Amino acid sequence: MTESTVVFVTGEEFVKHPVPEAEPIVTDASGATALAADGFALTYGDGGAGKTTLWLDGSMHFAAGVPWLDGLLKPKGKLRIGWVENEGPQEEFRRKLERKLAAWRGRVQADHFHVLEAPWGALDLRLAEHRRGLGDAVRDLDLDLLIVGPLNDLGMEGGGTPDEVRAFHGHLKNVQALAGRFVSLMVLHHENTAGRVSGAWAGRPDLLVHVTAQGNGTTRVLWQKAKWSSSLHRTTNQLHWLEHEGFALAEPEAARPERTWEGIEGFVLANGGTAWNAVESAVEGRAKYLQGRRDAMLEAGVLLNAGTAKGFKLWHRDDPARPSLDTNGSRVGTAAEPLDSPSGGAGEIGTGSPVPVRSREPVWEPARPRPPDRLGSDDGEDLF
Repeated sequence: MTESTVVFVTGEEFVKHPVPEAEPIVTDASGATALAADGFALTYGDGGAGKTTLWLDGSMHFAAGVPWLDGLLKPKGKLRIGWVENEGPQEEFRRKLERKLAAWRGRVQADHFHVLEAPWGALDLRLAEHRRGLGDAVRDLDLDLLIVGPLNDLGMEGGGTPDEVRAFHGHLKNVQALAGRFVSLMVLHHENTAGRVSGAWAGRPDLLVHVTAQGNGTTRVLWQKAKWSSSLHRTTNQLHWLEHEGFALAEPEAARPERTWEGIEGFVLANGGTAWNAVESAVEGRAKYLQGRRDAMLEAGVLLNAGTAKGFKLWHRDDPARPSLDTNGSRVGTAAEPLDSPSGGAGEIGTGSPVPVRSREPVWEPARPRPPDRLGSDDGEDLF
């Protein structure tokens, strides 16, 4: 009887054997895995979106062993990082890296950041000798993270059909296998004309990141997929540019309109006859913005005011206990508090927001309420 290459064990037996060297190399703020020791991540965006600049900044933090983006991502110690820049003039990248290293000199040890020198701009992962060379470098330099890109210049063939992606992903996994040690891969890639990841790549990475330049010194980062991190998964951050091509989290903006709408709606439905102070304390957002949402809901008849323009008693139209009032909507200025009015009397109790908000990206919303965003497939189709 031949020994099978397919082996099952019980769940209890499986969890008895942790692999210490497979501990995550980067975690989120809660300690969950962001980059696995042998993981695969992909960052995409339009040309000039800032993918290289973003991850150079991240690399310096990781190599120095310090948290990045105000603690959003935390390296497990001082990581050893390798970088493959496979497009553009070598001298331009040298100057960019020179500026970055100058800002981190004394904090990043020389042997913790390496750059591929040859073949410059011509690494082809279809070639076995190039895959072997990368694997040898990972092992010899003891690299924890290898950042390579752009994907289309690394030997990717075709337009990114599932079969073409599967074949190229096999080359990446082969590099990891040839290294003979755990290494995490980060691949930089372009988006398609629809603003989504180019090719059938969405299902492959553990971490999928979309970078968008927004002008005025800001960059938008969508953590489109974070397989092991629920706190990152499908959240968005706005980043401010800093000196020396660095980044920091921007101050949160007002909550997304549809979530603010639902926050007000949910609180009023649960607290029939509530005063406005209590709503304003419970739902996250700036006072004038919240008041504008409230007035739109009064106009639409979603909310009813059984009080006065200065002493609100708000009811939801679907509350069976509400007073018998006109449900066609209250005119702003008759049953709605002026936008610049004071918050009101004391003694009202605020509660925690019934709708936790992580993304603060503003979008337009019709006057009528609608359900909150329901994110679909991992390719972010309904985000763009």
